Amino acid sequence: IDEQLVRSLAKQYDLSYVSERAELGPDVNESDARDARYGFLRSVASRLGAEAIVTAHHQDDVLESMILNIVRRGGARGLIGYTAPDIVRPLMNWTKQRVLDYAQRYSLSWREDSTNQDTHHTRNYIRHTVMPKLGDVERGKLLSIRARLQDVFVEIDHTTSSLLVQSTHSGGLLRGRFVLLPYSVQKQVMARWLSMSGVDITTTAVETAVHAARSGRPGTEYDITKNTRLKSTADSVLLEIRCRGV
Repeated sequence: IDEQLVRSLAKQYDLSYVSERAELGPDVNESDARDARYGFLRSVASRLGAEAIVTAHHQDDVLESMILNIVRRGGARGLIGYTAPDIVRPLMNWTKQRVLDYAQRYSLSWREDSTNQDTHHTRNYIRHTVMPKLGDVERGKLLSIRARLQDVFVEIDHTTSSLLVQSTHSGGLLRGRFVLLPYSVQKQVMARWLSMSGVDITTTAVETAVHAARSGRPGTEYDITKNTRLKSTADSVLLEIRCRGV
């Protein structure tokens, strides 16, 4: 039914319409489902030569994700949510109520996902029991925290990029500048580099990798995950990602 609505609206506004169905299984988590959605959108964007992907996320979505991340202890980066240079969210400063008011004012059609009412899901519990208790002051404080963190992680991403070095392996990180960073920043930079390299990071993996970069003797190798190894050289740490199942 959701697809039928979108298809009919695309036809009404004379817009191209593309759909795809994916069976991810009953136990799929939110992150994997999101990655599958964006993977599909990026494939369509590439095929059409689109400059960006536009989504309808609004301010309430941002705050829900922040609170959910706090509950799950997802780390500071999780507080700013999923971001990417090819994703544009023009409604991020609009509250959900403002979006609904606009839709009603101009008689726009929409659908409510029936599963959004099931408060057994943590996000829905937050949506129905926590969000209504947030006033403008509380919302403003949370959004201010997110804005500050976003600036911090933009700088961390810039620092990470400046430390990267190409090698015959999957890539490397320069040790000379890395060791001069504060330990808390080293962990964030290392986590970002590993994540950019496709490594499923854990606290232990990040701490082991930081140790390798800080004090590993040249030629020393460190297994940081089942399929990932770091090798220390005099100037850098090199990353090797072995084939899955090997």
